[in-house]
Amino acid sequence: MEFFLKGRGYSIKRIAVLPGEKKTVSLTLNVPLKVEKGKYNIRLVAKNYDVLPIVVNVSEEGTFKTEFNSDQINMEGHSKSNFNFSTKLKNHTSEKQLYSLLALPPRGWNVAFKPNGRQATAVEIEAGKTTNITVEVQPSPQVTSGSFKIPIKATNKYSTADLELEVVIKGSYDLELTTPTGLLSANVTSGREKQLDLLLRNTGTSELRNVSFSSSKPKDWEISIEPDTISVIQAGGSTKVQATIKSSDKAIPGDYLPKITAKTPEATSTASFRIMVKTPLLWGWLGIFIILGTLGEFIICLENTVGGNGGKEYRYKGIDQKIRRAYSG
Repeated sequence: MEFFLKGRGYSIKRIAVLPGEKKTVSLTLNVPLKVEKGKYNIRLVAKNYDVLPIVVNVSEEGTFKTEFNSDQINMEGHSKSNFNFSTKLKNHTSEKQLYSLLALPPRGWNVAFKPNGRQATAVEIEAGKTTNITVEVQPSPQVTSGSFKIPIKATNKYSTADLELEVVIKGSYDLELTTPTGLLSANVTSGREKQLDLLLRNTGTSELRNVSFSSSKPKDWEISIEPDTISVIQAGGSTKVQATIKSSDKAIPGDYLPKITAKTPEATSTASFRIMVKTPLLWGWLGIFIILGTLGEFIICLENTVGGNGGKEYRYKGIDQKIRRAYSG
């Protein structure tokens, strides 16, 4: 045991007392963490004067023990799951302890400790107390099916407690939405429809069920998928669907970027398309006729300028009528 003598707040090794005088000192005894239960006799000796016998009764056996446990040390899920283990760390020692929290997961995995809900790499626990720690385990993106051990521990210079967790990966879930050719661009006439063949691949190692579709599109555009739901795609398998994209009849020529998303609770894939809108052919011919008509009138006006003032009036009338038609059209 360690002891300390203090007088008036200062550590002392000797004290002077005048005849008939009294002085008070305090004795502090530090009981070791690891000590057996029982009575311990201590003698405080004032050399050449007197002896003070002291009996220390240790009612409970001391220990350096720390306990790390969990009601569930094994979890099962797919490769994109996050696994949350509820653990308890108990400090059996007679003093407050600061523990470092460490993990040795497989390469590429992430482990996070959350004592009392807050992420940390260390935790302080009072003597005889227990702290709840959530251990979050995230598998590597490249993980394959199998069973994986994750050793964790709480440690300091006095004590270490170990716990081994296990994660079982059933398989991976992954989805790819594309076209049979891989081309994600097309042309469409303003106000018309365009049909696109889509290819949906299950690139994971587990089957995908109830695949649904959604879309993001420009204003006044329409996108439909047939069929709109796929019941199941086996691992490594694929299936085709057809998308019908209808552009707005007010769409001006240019590039538009609609998106189509295929999703399940386990996986999602989005394909972004570049759709070029073109002007209807009829409007192109009308534009040519208007230009030719305007050129014809201009030539007539030039020819009539040779006929004098009457020709000039005709020319002015022709130009005036042309301007009126342009504004009224």
